[in-house]
Amino acid sequence: VMALFTYWASIGLWSPPAAISGKRPHLPDVSIENFSARKLDNKGSVQYAVSASSLIHYSDDGSAQASNIRFVSHLPGKPQLTAKAPTGVLRTGPSGEEEVELTGGVDAESTVTEKVPATQMHAPNMVLYPDRMLAQANQGVTLSSASGHASADRMVLDGDSGKIRLVNAVATFERMRR
Repeated sequence: VMALFTYWASIGLWSPPAAISGKRPHLPDVSIENFSARKLDNKGSVQYAVSASSLIHYSDDGSAQASNIRFVSHLPGKPQLTAKAPTGVLRTGPSGEEEVELTGGVDAESTVTEKVPATQMHAPNMVLYPDRMLAQANQGVTLSSASGHASADRMVLDGDSGKIRLVNAVATFERMRR
């Protein structure tokens, strides 16, 4: 009992405060049910929307854990990307850009454009970089569209150019008819 009390006291009572140690505990400060947010450009147009059945925010690093997360891009003239997953993390990356990490089995879909057919994507995990219009999957990804199917070890989808880069891919595609 004395050892347990000593351990508790050393952790809880005698640890330097966060201001001195430089570390803040990773504890939630806000919990939101039925979360929904939209990022607007300087003209007030929606760039993308994020929603989740629940969201827990952590003040120490500004990250947020989300359940049943859904991301939808809304950029004019670009394919709309919709991605959803059972879990996810919203955070600011090392370079200061926003990141949306989807985990637990990601289902994503991009809409049809003049150059690219509607495409469905599935991966265990996917990281979205909304400001650069990039989606990246670093573990077994599958893609399917009206023109074919592909599986790859990794994928980078560039929403700005409409190009998809696959690493170690096996694919069967037909040329899209115009």
